[in-house]
Amino acid sequence: MSDELLLYLLIVGIYLAETIVWLPAGTLLIRPQAGKGWLFSGDAPGNLKGGLGWMHPFPWRQTGALLHGLPVAISPRGMVNRPVENGDRLPPAMEVLQEVTWASHPSVRLREGTVLVVDGEAFCRCHTVAQADALARLLESLADPKRDQAERERCLDRFMERRFARAAVAKTRKRLLLATRFLRGWNSAALFLVAGLFPAIYLRWPYGITLFAALLAALGMGMVSAWSAFALHRRLYPEEKNARLKNLLKHLFCFPTAFAAQGDFFLRAHPLHEPLVVAREMLPKTAWQKLAARVWLDLAHPLHRSEPESPLLPPARQRQRREIRQLLARDRIDPAALDHPVPPALEGIDCYCPRCGTGYLRQQESCPECPGVAMLPAAGASPPLPVS
Repeated sequence: MSDELLLYLLIVGIYLAETIVWLPAGTLLIRPQAGKGWLFSGDAPGNLKGGLGWMHPFPWRQTGALLHGLPVAISPRGMVNRPVENGDRLPPAMEVLQEVTWASHPSVRLREGTVLVVDGEAFCRCHTVAQADALARLLESLADPKRDQAERERCLDRFMERRFARAAVAKTRKRLLLATRFLRGWNSAALFLVAGLFPAIYLRWPYGITLFAALLAALGMGMVSAWSAFALHRRLYPEEKNARLKNLLKHLFCFPTAFAAQGDFFLRAHPLHEPLVVAREMLPKTAWQKLAARVWLDLAHPLHRSEPESPLLPPARQRQRREIRQLLARDRIDPAALDHPVPPALEGIDCYCPRCGTGYLRQQESCPECPGVAMLPAAGASPPLPVS
């Protein structure tokens, strides 16, 4: 293998590495798929394990979204440091169950930009600074001793209404697509020159001056890309200083392969919106219905792995189910069709898990894969209602 080919493969490899996205536990990545619309990676909001995902390799199509639910479950009586979806999962950097009630009027503040501190103790870590700021303001309002139970109900209803507002999601995506047109177009042209045109020219004229000209052009286009990305990030996300510095360093130290770093703009676009609502605006209807079924089953059959469930979780889960029910109704989907999935088509099974769908030959009280989820009998199970 020649040195030139090795250098070219190294550049391609570094560029593809820039498109890798780490999916923390509880996050969902939605991205365009070449020629096939959109798809999503990760189990669902609230998944137990983290993993790796990939943005689209072509800069013009790097318009996906990294979605995550709230790290806390909030009810009119109090909150617990568990997410509503899959409430058995620990939030980031937290190890023990913590809960507070509004009757105790807890003090709320932020530490390190994303750590929510309640009564002097770390309560949970949020995914972004914007999410942490919004949660801190909401919790301070709910903990206000001047508010009664009815006012807390209305305050929480307004917060949930904003999280589930489809119009706000559509407006955010439209604004972001317009704001990043130049950057996506410039990075697409740079990728074409670095990965396509210049190698073809070098094959025709394999001289040192050709490589030198390609390097200078890549560095020049990379500098324009880095400055544009920094200025745009400062305008769109003024609170995300650490993320902006990380984005700039990625450009500076990965020339000429950092044209995929612009994907960070879209990954951070929806810190306050409900993941299922954002997915409805991006995914085709069939894929979205599949995701909605996962989320609905997670709320209908939550896990109980270790300690007893906090009494504050069921009211928060019920409120989440109510909002998702309304979201499903707009697409004429009956939630009853998702509560009782069809049992697996296996001969001789006695029961099956309504959450994961695994069938078992012998009767069991709970599913080994889904702790705390009661098994359903396979015989006489009613099929789901038709989805119009």
